Amino acid sequence: MADWFKVAVENFIRDRFPDLFEVPGLPTIDDSKIYVTQVGYEKRKKEFDHLMNVEFAENARDLGEAISRGDLRENAEYKAAREKQSMLVEKAERLKTELQKVVIIEPRSIQTDTVTPGAKVTVRDMEKTDMEVYTLLGPWDVDIDKGIISYLSPIGKGLLDKKVGDVVTIKLPEGVSIYEVIKIESVL
Repeated sequence: MADWFKVAVENFIRDRFPDLFEVPGLPTIDDSKIYVTQVGYEKRKKEFDHLMNVEFAENARDLGEAISRGDLRENAEYKAAREKQSMLVEKAERLKTELQKVVIIEPRSIQTDTVTPGAKVTVRDMEKTDMEVYTLLGPWDVDIDKGIISYLSPIGKGLLDKKVGDVVTIKLPEGVSIYEVIKIESVL
């Protein structure tokens, strides 16, 4: 086969079946998506379900009771129930929108050559020479006591796409910190 023909066939296959040529790992972080673990997703979904099935039902009961008391113009309970209903609707819309943006962090998608969500990163604070370990997960998975931070946090954003040996300067609320990436591991 001629080289031009091989290239044409490969390009046709690549255009038609891009998944065949995909390198394992998370794609470039898409700011319109929220990357979380399955556990983090389930926790947020449970919160949404509770809101829809329990909190809205309680609010409807409160509204019904307030309406049954008559004169809605001077009914403080009715006004409070309507305000709560408005807040519940806003929260439900926000949660629904967030849940639609979810990308589950799959164990097979975690790279150890660069920092991605799902990575455990050992860094050295260049000013203190202390070692720190951060696990970068989604915003719903955060547990500061366990060293789990969001990839959307200032440190998380600063470490994304870095490799072992990279030095990164991160602007934090309390000042600037300089870290060297020492080790990258998969946590899932």
